[in-house]
Amino acid sequence: MLIERSGRFVPGVADDWTSLRLEVWPGPVREMNGPAFDRTATEPLATAPMMVDGRRVSGELRFDPMLDRDNYYVAVTGIGLDGNRWELSRPDITTWLWHGTPLELVFATWR
Repeated sequence: MLIERSGRFVPGVADDWTSLRLEVWPGPVREMNGPAFDRTATEPLATAPMMVDGRRVSGELRFDPMLDRDNYYVAVTGIGLDGNRWELSRPDITTWLWHGTPLELVFATWR
């Protein structure tokens, strides 16, 4: 699964953030009206560095979805002047649905 995100910083703010990255966290299991991400998750499933060009930031990452999850929480994060990692984007949910034959799905689970 390929996830891409891009955006722009407000003028004068880009220098306040370092180590920008795109993160994918697991969504909840069987909680349709619950939180956007799995509350038991302790770290993202995948991360990728974000490229910064002036005020523009962009990044992409590819990861193998978990077969028991349909939704994933996607965030852009950075380390602020205080040394802590903060979420810089509004919450975003990406939905994954299997596209292929049942046999291909079985083979995908064996990788």
